[in-house]
Amino acid sequence: MQPKSLLALSILFLTLSVNAQLKKGNRMVGFTVASGLWSAGESEFSAPNQTPSVTETGNFSLQLTPSLGWFITDQTVIGGSVTIGINDQVARRKSAGITFSEDNYNNIDFGAGTFLRHYFKSGSSFRPFTHLFFSAGSGTTKTDGFYYYTDVKGTYEGKSSSKFYYNAGLNLGVTRLLNEHTGIDLYVGYLRTSNKATMKSEQLSDYTNPSTPDVRSSFETTQKFTNNGISFGVGFQIFLGK
Repeated sequence: MQPKSLLALSILFLTLSVNAQLKKGNRMVGFTVASGLWSAGESEFSAPNQTPSVTETGNFSLQLTPSLGWFITDQTVIGGSVTIGINDQVARRKSAGITFSEDNYNNIDFGAGTFLRHYFKSGSSFRPFTHLFFSAGSGTTKTDGFYYYTDVKGTYEGKSSSKFYYNAGLNLGVTRLLNEHTGIDLYVGYLRTSNKATMKSEQLSDYTNPSTPDVRSSFETTQKFTNNGISFGVGFQIFLGK
């Protein structure tokens, strides 16, 4: 087949309307990659009589959500989901090209939830939808880092001993129907998260002066934070008959 003919057939395939299995009693099996984010930044600090410094930051987060739903009408789906979330952050402080402080944060969440999706009627292969969801669960958080000062090097590490979180939000998106049984989701929406964890940490202060004994300490802290933001993602849906 000539390349031009193949290209023409591909374009025709992408523009054809399809009738997916969006019917009452059918099932929708999905897999969503949500809130994918990677960022990096740098800030500089300078003041009279102080050594200039630079802070480098990096952040990566990703949420995977397999789901299973049932059409309770020809347009509305209700179902459940499993959530796996990953978040890694790092902050390094440098002066004259030397790193004198570093903080690392590693987080893994796992949970379960429920969702309600409503498809709007459309005569094309693009089906707009609204998607309301809620999930909750637990996970693990680990932290570690170090710092250097004139006469001491400090290191620390910590791990969560208990944790609870929830996510809730509303997405607006569109499903691009590829054929009768499959579609690809693209969406953007509002996300609210709440997270509470108890951390057990150990810290060691190592002094350069041999006459000064090292100091080791243990402590426990409780952290709670709530975030509101914009989420975005892509998903893959399979529509199955009864």
